[in-house]
Amino acid sequence: MLHPGAAGVNRPWHMAWDGGAQLGEAPCWLDGALFWSDIERGELWRLAAAGVAADRLYHDRPVGGFTRQADGALLLFRDRGNVVHWPLPGQPGEARTLVEALPGEQASRFNDVLADPAGRVFCGTLSSPDKAGALYRLDPDGQIAAVLEGLGTPNGMGLTPTHDALYVTDTRARTIWRHDYDVDRGEVGARTAFYVSDTPPARPDGLCVDVEGCVWTALYEGGAVLRLSPAGEVLERITLPARYTTSLCFGAPGRGELFVTSAGGPARAQAGPHAGAVFRLEVNVEGGPVYDSRILLQNTGKNARNSS
Repeated sequence: MLHPGAAGVNRPWHMAWDGGAQLGEAPCWLDGALFWSDIERGELWRLAAAGVAADRLYHDRPVGGFTRQADGALLLFRDRGNVVHWPLPGQPGEARTLVEALPGEQASRFNDVLADPAGRVFCGTLSSPDKAGALYRLDPDGQIAAVLEGLGTPNGMGLTPTHDALYVTDTRARTIWRHDYDVDRGEVGARTAFYVSDTPPARPDGLCVDVEGCVWTALYEGGAVLRLSPAGEVLERITLPARYTTSLCFGAPGRGELFVTSAGGPARAQAGPHAGAVFRLEVNVEGGPVYDSRILLQNTGKNARNSS
């Protein structure tokens, strides 16, 4: 249900890119441009300005999520638990492997990722026939360990403005969980259900948090974006012409804009007239900070630790 007074909602949307992604995901505003991936096609895209053609920067193994390092390169979180330090075109250096693979993840891939203020990266892996989904933490020293196991489809994540709680979406469970979080130690604690979708098949997918502490989530198979209060109440529902809305991020500071990715581009007859597009919404609120990862390259290729 919408919270009393919530808009129900015909907020105007604008087309940022209508390239028909098969599985558009992981949008992130970095260095004055919008980046996102098309996971199924193994592509990474960048859109520098409205009205300018997007650039395909990468075409290789599937990228579920990525972060920016202090040197401006990206960390690409790919299939089989693989993590690569990847300089953008024009940057010096070559791609370097941080994690070759993770035990038990040969049939899986990373999905959404999130860097915290200390430069750690939380990265979820999808469930496979042999293993349930898990949430891993990649520490600045290059060590990686599972911190949550037994998940269905780990997806969008975000931190509260005070960094004392971590939101973790499990799309298969149709639930956004709110975990206690110790930012000094990187410890993920007890959880409570923050939001559960009661309108199947719509279920929460990507997630971001605004400066007011409200949570924004894209509804996969719901063709919509929700804004949730810090108490988990639906404040706003924005519908879009794409059934498979997947993820979202805020744009440049001061603009009050939100970008939303979607999937299903090759099947628009079933998935909506602009399936696979990237949409831009004017939302009149700013996004919370996006943190860089700070993973040391000299400690690349280490084995995973035991789960903690």
